[in-house]
Amino acid sequence: MKNVTISMAEADLAWVRAQAGAAGVSVSRWMADQVAERHKRQREQAAASDRIERFHAELRAQFEQDRLAGVVHPARTQTYREMIDEGYDERFRRFDHPAVSAGPDGADEGHDLRHVAEGRDEFQHDGAERTGSE
Repeated sequence: MKNVTISMAEADLAWVRAQAGAAGVSVSRWMADQVAERHKRQREQAAASDRIERFHAELRAQFEQDRLAGVVHPARTQTYREMIDEGYDERFRRFDHPAVSAGPDGADEGHDLRHVAEGRDEFQHDGAERTGSE
């Protein structure tokens, strides 16, 4: 380690001494730890920023490939309800079922709720219990 000399206001030095004392280390060790922690945090933030930039670049490249291939994505301002109303994707409609209540009272307990979330042709009930590993 290298030695350095720093200058600071008396009030700041009193605070640093108190912090170092509370941590049970010397002022020199406490200052070195603070600098090392800040340096580490800065490197981690830079790495995270780089990962975000790479993700955005990959996303932009994928959208450009989709655009060139003629794939149409819904507008960002398009709402879920508008997508359903326009029939954008029938997968959204698989949850539309009269047994699922739109109100705060919940579903009517007397109705059969099988096939509410599954497409009817995807779910074949043979009477056997499903384990979830199929």
